Amino acid sequence: MSHLYNRRDACYTLDITRLLQTYAQREVTTAIAMNFVLSNHAQAEMQRRGIYLTLVSEVVNNPQQIVPERSGRKAYQSQVDLASGKISLLRVIVEDNVNPIVVVTVYITSKIIKYWRES
Repeated sequence: MSHLYNRRDACYTLDITRLLQTYAQREVTTAIAMNFVLSNHAQAEMQRRGIYLTLVSEVVNNPQQIVPERSGRKAYQSQVDLASGKISLLRVIVEDNVNPIVVVTVYITSKIIKYWRES
């Protein structure tokens, strides 16, 4: 079963700008009521790229795939509908060998074929 998330719906759930401003002075910020923390870099990239925390949380908690990356990190990834009707890949790069999980960076790409692994 494919999970598609609509970025347009997520914008009404949380004001990420306010969240980022509130926690801007911390090196690593605990995401409220979630089982992961955001690095400063991840926060900045989410704000710059317009990626909402609710969407990141959904992928961290229910990824369609988990793919090994460099330095022992993993990419939690899911295909998402960005309200344009075009399916893109949301990749959340994490260090999941610690508790709580640390989100290192987040990005959206159209290069699904490059990153998607068939079972």
